[in-house]
Amino acid sequence: MLEWLENWLVGSPLTFHATGSAVATSAAVQLGNFFFTSSRNGTSNPAVDTIAAGGTVTWTWAGGSHGVESTGSPSFTNSTVKTSGTYAFTFNTPGTYTYDCLVHGALMTGRVVVR
Repeated sequence: MLEWLENWLVGSPLTFHATGSAVATSAAVQLGNFFFTSSRNGTSNPAVDTIAAGGTVTWTWAGGSHGVESTGSPSFTNSTVKTSGTYAFTFNTPGTYTYDCLVHGALMTGRVVVR
């Protein structure tokens, strides 16, 4: 039994290396007639993006009359209702932020995960 244990421990201590990918510092979301779509990963209704704290999400209008409305807690500042242009918000505090369209409500949704 002792020989087995000695053989099992050969090479100890073992060294492990972890690798990971950096969290993005920005995200882009398109919004149009009844959709929010992540430009990074194609998710739609909900558009889901993960960014680092201090990162910015930019929403770009692709048609129709819409607005970005924070729906949960934590929350963020809403955009105005408009038909073109962009709206950007910088997320400084980690959390999961949900949103929908100021005009169409739950027909258009999204989520920003801030790490």
